[in-house]
Amino acid sequence: MSTREIPREEWPEFLESFSRVHEGWLSTVEVLDDQIGSQVEARDLPLQGIAADWKGTGRNRISIMLGKSGESALTHTIPDVTHMRVKQAETH
Repeated sequence: MSTREIPREEWPEFLESFSRVHEGWLSTVEVLDDQIGSQVEARDLPLQGIAADWKGTGRNRISIMLGKSGESALTHTIPDVTHMRVKQAETH
């Protein structure tokens, strides 16, 4: 598996394309915390999309939307994003 850095200026286009291709795929959000370690926030919910939100202040955030409208819907926001990397499976 290889890891690729996504340049900041490509984030909105990359996330739009990624969201379109993977819409509806079952997804898990795992949050890493220095004090409590790894915690699963959501498991096996369909991906609605991932979006970049620019504030023009260098404080960028990314929102991950999972689930269907109603009780199972979740939006996880990552504030102050500095890097975006994607792990790609080897294709044969």
